[in-house]
Amino acid sequence: MEKTVFFICLVFLCGTASADVYKWVDENGKQQFSDKAPPEKNAENIEKKLQKTNVDEASKKLSSSLPSKSEKTEDEENLALKKRQMLEEKIGKKCRKWQEDINAIARGDFVIFYDKDGKEELVLERDRGKKLAEFRANYEASDCEKLYKLD
Repeated sequence: MEKTVFFICLVFLCGTASADVYKWVDENGKQQFSDKAPPEKNAENIEKKLQKTNVDEASKKLSSSLPSKSEKTEDEENLALKKRQMLEEKIGKKCRKWQEDINAIARGDFVIFYDKDGKEELVLERDRGKKLAEFRANYEASDCEKLYKLD
């Protein structure tokens, strides 16, 4: 059996060789393949059938029916959507407020800054750019960036 499978594989891999291939059933009922027909058996020449099979084309058809690594399956898309919805429920309001603050600072609107203790912090106009960069860096490092990209 292993010899038969090996020979079939060998026949498919050697598509450029132009030789006859014969198939017959031996006295034990097993299919046999050879490039020479046995004199005592009625063998079928299957060379023309083998030429119709292009291994490269068959693998292309198989791989085209499978989703590529860059394409997401429907289950993967649903899971990603569910994760996003859970994240929005958890931190969505905080992220939107943070995003609005960053946009207000960038536009030059009047903004009150607070320190870690919640006390108003005096920020000079020349330091607004540093504060904006700090806010952006913190935002981008958070899960908020997964939900809402900054402009």
